[in-house]
Amino acid sequence: MNKIHKCLILSSLLFFVVSCGETPSKSEEPILESISLSGNYQTSFTVDDSFNYDGLVVTAHYSDSSNKIVEKNDYSVSTPDMTIVGDQDIKVTYINVSTTYTITVSAKEIIPSEEEEEETYKGYLRLSETRLEIKRNSTTQYQVLPIPQGFEPEGTFPYEYSISEPDLITISKYGTVKSVNNKNGTCIITCRCTDPNYSEMSAVCYVTVMEELPTKQKGWVRVDDYDSLNDGDILVMASPEHGVTASLDTLHSKLNPVESTFSSDKKTIVSLGEGSIEFVLGLEDKGMTLEAQTGEYLVCTHQGKVKLDASSKTNKYWDIHSNIDPEEGIGSIDDGAVIENNVESLGYIMFNITSGYFSTYVDNSISKYMVLPFLYRLQELN
Repeated sequence: MNKIHKCLILSSLLFFVVSCGETPSKSEEPILESISLSGNYQTSFTVDDSFNYDGLVVTAHYSDSSNKIVEKNDYSVSTPDMTIVGDQDIKVTYINVSTTYTITVSAKEIIPSEEEEEETYKGYLRLSETRLEIKRNSTTQYQVLPIPQGFEPEGTFPYEYSISEPDLITISKYGTVKSVNNKNGTCIITCRCTDPNYSEMSAVCYVTVMEELPTKQKGWVRVDDYDSLNDGDILVMASPEHGVTASLDTLHSKLNPVESTFSSDKKTIVSLGEGSIEFVLGLEDKGMTLEAQTGEYLVCTHQGKVKLDASSKTNKYWDIHSNIDPEEGIGSIDDGAVIENNVESLGYIMFNITSGYFSTYVDNSISKYMVLPFLYRLQELN
């Protein structure tokens, strides 16, 4: 064999060895682990609105800690029923991974035109409970009663109830609610008026059945929005900057200060002083009444003393509002509550710093000797 042939054979063998030797390793593809949602997308709708998820940003997260924004055409979004009032979960899926977000569908608010308002307005219907929490399998009965506003249907009990989940609760003809099954969930009670003249009047209550009811703590919270005051609210009168609430001194016909503990921002009463007087608010004709738990009303003499007296109907009505002038906008809710009587000689309830008691003055001028009191309401804490 000549040298040229030997070289060709050797070259071929070397090429074969190199080709059949170690194969270069191929890097593993990262695995899709989860997706997350962000962006400015709509979550509140009205019945019969067109559902959309414009602005939704879907981000894919991989096993190698890398992320990427998913194109809109590459993921799917479930379609909700826009005819149902309430919360609905929307499922977002990319490849084999899913997550959800919640939308709320609200009932339509029908607002008549100015020309129609006088003819079409008949009031509205509300229920004594709008949200109700019931312990599962509890024997406790709850009452959900219709309360007509601005209309008077005829009949002994001209209402009927329906429920969305009959396997969760029962409701009697007269609104008694009970849980009926070993199951958690949410049910909607709908109450309709059966009087043909007011057949469009209806109201709903959302009932949640759960294994254990959450413990609800009540506390004394400062009232800054006086339009939020409701009939039956329990109130105390206080001067938080001086750490006192009002108590009754029947012997001297005045309201003495009692030491109470306030939060650092004075928005809540942490510990109510023993003897603090609690008032029940009444909204008779929007002239508010302050009735003590003893059944007596707050009235004042022209000498400026404060007393409780159930006999004087004229003096028991008060106007409660903020210190902000509605026309000039001068003043602040941080000044306190203006509790003003329609009897000119009674004027305003104020706290006299030097004398140390709550009293009435015919002038609401703020000075270093007199300050407006604050009202604190007993309510559930968040």
